[in-house]
Amino acid sequence: EELCPDDPAAVTYEALVEAKRAVVRAIMKTASGILLDPELGAAQAITDGSLPSSAGLIVAVEASGYTVIVAKDGQTAITLAASDAPALILLDIMMPMINGYMVCEKIREFSTAPIIMLTALGETDDKVKGLDLGADDYITKPVSIKEVLARIHAALRRSRLGQSEYQ
Repeated sequence: EELCPDDPAAVTYEALVEAKRAVVRAIMKTASGILLDPELGAAQAITDGSLPSSAGLIVAVEASGYTVIVAKDGQTAITLAASDAPALILLDIMMPMINGYMVCEKIREFSTAPIIMLTALGETDDKVKGLDLGADDYITKPVSIKEVLARIHAALRRSRLGQSEYQ
């Protein structure tokens, strides 16, 4: 799909996604990768002083020293989780092709990486379903980037502690 130069927002978003894909393939083999759905925040703004799109979250996560892998849909998320073995997966439920619940369940078949669901679905049943399918944490939007980063750090800390117990 060709970018429309008359639409700076589309150019910025597409450029971000393409840059992530090119860079990630070259540098992703570290233990600090994060798989991130690009639609996070597109329908529901991340609030409390943060940018109303996933671009703000991506920048904040990268500024914290992590590599970000972007998946455009549920199937791509599963494929990237299998091929790149990220240390943590940040997952939306409302994704194209395969929803986040199914993605979480599929990833749990081959990965023990912490999964944090970040979604607009905030009913108790939604949260319980996500956690029962294998998510380690469940955050409802709107949410501050600062809180998301704190939960990412906590999940990675617990994951590292769990790994050292078994080594």
